[in-house]
Amino acid sequence: MAYNEEDFLQLSGLQHFRFCRRQWALIHIEHQWAENYRTIDGAILHENAHDADLQERRGDRFITRGVSVYSAELGVSGQCDVLEYYRGSVGIPLFGKEGLWQPYPVEYKRGRPREDTGDTLQLCAQAMCLESMLCCDIPEGALYYGEIRRRERVSFTLELRRGAGAAGGNARAVPSGLYPQGQAHQILQCLLLEGAVPAQADEKQSRLRVSPGGHGGITMKQLLNTLFVTSEDIYLSLEGENVLANRDKTVVARYPLHTLQAIVSFSYAGASPALMGKCAEAGIGLAFCSPHGRFLARTYGESSGNVLLRREQYRIADDPARSCEIARTMIFGKLSNGAASIQRTLRDHAPRVADCGLENAAANLRAMLPQVLAAAGLDTLRGIEGAAATAYFGVLDHMLLSRREAFFFHGRSRRPPLDQVNAMLSFAYSLLAHDCASALESLGLDSYVGFLHRDRPGRQSLALDLMEELRPCMADRFVLTLVNNRMLRPEDFQMQDSGAVLLSDDGRRKFLKTWQERKQDTLTHPYLGEKLSWGMTPYAQALLLARCLRGDLDGYPPFLWKCCYAGADHIRCKHRGRRRAQAPAADR
Repeated sequence: MAYNEEDFLQLSGLQHFRFCRRQWALIHIEHQWAENYRTIDGAILHENAHDADLQERRGDRFITRGVSVYSAELGVSGQCDVLEYYRGSVGIPLFGKEGLWQPYPVEYKRGRPREDTGDTLQLCAQAMCLESMLCCDIPEGALYYGEIRRRERVSFTLELRRGAGAAGGNARAVPSGLYPQGQAHQILQCLLLEGAVPAQADEKQSRLRVSPGGHGGITMKQLLNTLFVTSEDIYLSLEGENVLANRDKTVVARYPLHTLQAIVSFSYAGASPALMGKCAEAGIGLAFCSPHGRFLARTYGESSGNVLLRREQYRIADDPARSCEIARTMIFGKLSNGAASIQRTLRDHAPRVADCGLENAAANLRAMLPQVLAAAGLDTLRGIEGAAATAYFGVLDHMLLSRREAFFFHGRSRRPPLDQVNAMLSFAYSLLAHDCASALESLGLDSYVGFLHRDRPGRQSLALDLMEELRPCMADRFVLTLVNNRMLRPEDFQMQDSGAVLLSDDGRRKFLKTWQERKQDTLTHPYLGEKLSWGMTPYAQALLLARCLRGDLDGYPPFLWKCCYAGADHIRCKHRGRRRAQAPAADR
């Protein structure tokens, strides 16, 4: 059987598949990849090995590198790190060289020989590709291991050849299903690419953890800078690997692209197509907003991740029961964090807010938590969420303790905001939604298809779902800090003739500067148990959501900032572990 070229598998995938099917799926199906010191060290080792222009002649040995190979019969393609030719009595003729030359493939590996046969299968598949292309027999090759600095000879036996063919066939059958699972002992060793590795792996329970630097140097993601362009007359362009800020065709600032994870422009001048393309290629989020913070557009590159993941997302979104199951935990997190925010104000400013109804509001939110867990449908859940929002925003004014004549809150107003506090809340929600959307898109999810917020053209419903639990602790508490610590003044706002209140240019700069500083603060993630920055919290929750959709977790674990409900331990524990048997309806 001959496969079409578009159906070819990668040669390197045979080794990954043999080692851990989960790892193979993450790399070759979902295209989830994160560099760590091992992958970088391996890339350095392969740097010369993949230099196709580098050829050597050493007596009766001719050495080439980076040779592209394929086999229509096996349905695989890739590169040989090093292909050596030895002159002898058997082999093939080479152009411009006398005699016959026997091909001898050499595969470079960073580590040391392992018990599994993944490396030998990959090398054997390379040889079989070369045999098909060169019409010759290749009896053996070698594996070079960087840690021991020597070669290991590999004989291409009939059994090994059959194993290489079977590995390709088994890997080819996976995309018809959904997300293969690795064995527990394999999962402990395999690179899970998204940055999460199991702290413990047994047949019953495997709790996923995020490590900022441990576990062999595997990292979840590095928090880079976000470039905010607040001046309305700034035009962004590209020069090499730098983004240039131009005013009247004069460069006023220059920033290296490798230090940025996102660019948010509040300028009508826009950006050059070259910069848009570079940002899309490098995975740097580029968003355009009006000078007053209203979202306009984002640039997108090639969709990352696996189409199977997005299909599963769409299936769940079309199933009200499954959508409700995920939405319940998100709203649970929102109400729990809202109650925790109120409790924090009571703790820090007890004498000033003792008789303001804050305790009753927090108690009402806590009382709604069991109702959230018991909600049978999305409409019921939205009703509870609406009642909780009324209770929460009803006391938000009492949590504003500075400059009461200017900073007050008499109700939520959005389009447009009618007071300073609403202006800050709307701006903070816009920034948080942008971070959530970027996190979801980076993991291959569709930010426009949500579970609680239903589809609406132009609305990033899943980003709004994800940010619900983060609103009280990231956006609302940030606004309260700005007001109570006198970090913004009434002069930092401007009132329009329509009655709308918006941040001025200076106010917006102060807001964004403080927002970025806040994102650098660290916390211990309540579910993962690891320290990370506040700016990485949307990414961590998006990662957990993706794992829930794949079936790695029994459910979505919400972000519980400061737990204020005894039943929250049930939420934490319920969602740890891998797939389990279907629970009775009363337990779900």
